[in-house]
Amino acid sequence: MSRWLSAPACLVIAVLFAACSSQSVSDVGTTTSSAPAPTRIELGIYSGRADPQWQLTAEQAEALDQLIASLPTRTGLPASGGLGHHGFSIIRSDTTQIAYQGTVASSDPKADTYRVDATFSVERFLLDTGRGVLNGVEISEVTKGLPPQH
Repeated sequence: MSRWLSAPACLVIAVLFAACSSQSVSDVGTTTSSAPAPTRIELGIYSGRADPQWQLTAEQAEALDQLIASLPTRTGLPASGGLGHHGFSIIRSDTTQIAYQGTVASSDPKADTYRVDATFSVERFLLDTGRGVLNGVEISEVTKGLPPQH
C-alpha cells in the first residue's frame, strides 16, 4: 500500500481545512461593527518628548460621551494652550476633541462651536482615568490648573 494519499483524498482534506479555518465576510463584518471604536486620551504637557497616553474602557468612553453631551454649547473659539499643560486630547478614529480650561472643542480649526464645562468635570474625569499612567509631577501640573471644588 502506498504511503501517499491519492489526489482526490488530498483535495477533500484541503477543502475541509480551508472551510474550518476561514471566516466568512459576514462574520468579519459582524465582529468589527459590534466593537466600539477605541478612545485614546493624550495629556498635552511636554514639548520635545512624547506625551502620556492611555486607552479608555468602553464604560469610561460611554461615561465621557454622556458628560460631554450634558454640557452647554457656545459659539466662538475656545481657550487654547501654550507651553506646559495644554489640555487632554480625546482621540477617536473619526474625531479629536480637546478638553482644556473648562472647554471641550473639536481640534478642527474650522469648527466654530464648543462645549462649556464650568466645573471642569471632563478634565477631572480624564485625570482620574489616567492616574495609573501619569506620574506625580504630571498630575500636579494638571491639578494646579483646575479650580477648587466646592
